[in-house]
Amino acid sequence: MKSPARPAWTESTSAQANVAERLYVTANANKQQYRDEVGELISNYVVNVSDQLDARAKRAAKAALIDSIAVAIGALRHPAAQSARKHAYRFPANSKSCVIWGTQKRAAPELAAFTNGVHLRCHDYNDLFVVRRNSGHSSDILSSVIASAE
Repeated sequence: MKSPARPAWTESTSAQANVAERLYVTANANKQQYRDEVGELISNYVVNVSDQLDARAKRAAKAALIDSIAVAIGALRHPAAQSARKHAYRFPANSKSCVIWGTQKRAAPELAAFTNGVHLRCHDYNDLFVVRRNSGHSSDILSSVIASAE
């Protein structure tokens, strides 16, 4: 079976082409291949993005991070946050564990990301993040990104 044509932008470097090739997924028992075009766009961006942000983007990122952490810490006594922490504490932490915000305890990365994400969403104050094109909840990804970074 012939593969579908690749967009021109995937041809610019061998790294991009290699990433794009890995994004093919088997879709059914007939082994018919489909492209993950969104995945290709994201991988293209990741391969080519500069590691430097301009001053305006840095300020915006810091403001979003600080605001989100403040909202998460403000939610520590919320019943949902307490339940999430109680759940995370049921599992033993190891050397690869991550901080549960507002505590000195640690949990497996996925549990820390979940628990900290609950903290972020308890009061749902991130609904107020509005820009030109109301881009939604900018903080939803933070707990996962920070757990991954740890």
